[in-house]
This record gives sequence, C-alpha cells and structure tokens, in this order.
Amino acid sequence: MRTLFDVMLETARLSGILRSGVCTYGALYGATLQYVEDTSRLEKEEYFNGGTIFFKTDKLFAKISDFEQTGGKFYYSKDVAATTEIGRA
Repeated sequence: MRTLFDVMLETARLSGILRSGVCTYGALYGATLQYVEDTSRLEKEEYFNGGTIFFKTDKLFAKISDFEQTGGKFYYSKDVAATTEIGRA
C-alpha cells in the first residue's frame, strides 16, 4: 500500500525540489531536537530551514528547524510524523 510518506516523497521528486543525501551521523540535541549530519552538502547556511526531511529506512518525515552548512547538520523535532496508509495496493 502507498502511504502519505510515499506520496510526499514522490511529489518532491517529480517537482524537482528533492535533494538526496546520506546521513553519516545522528544524535539527540537537548530535550526536543535531534540532528543528522550529511557532510557532503554544499547548500548555503539555512537553505533547508522550514523544509521536510525524509527518513526512507523508517518511512518517517519531520520539519527541518535549522540547517548548519558547517558540518552539514540538519536539526529537526524529535517527534517525527509516522506514515498513514492512503490507498490500496
């Protein structure tokens, strides 16, 4: 079955706004934020702020609260959204 995650990811891909990468590190930062690192990112500081980060392995997504170009850190709320089925296979 297709989920909301699948639809959102495919929509981003088809619209040309998707930027793919591989996370090299992740950690809990404080009580409410987590971050992942992708040191290969070349985008400017705060480029991804307010965007959506997709975690393909767990089919989860979250809003990016801050992107730091130095170190390639993506900060997001630790309360990531779970997927919801939206159709039949």
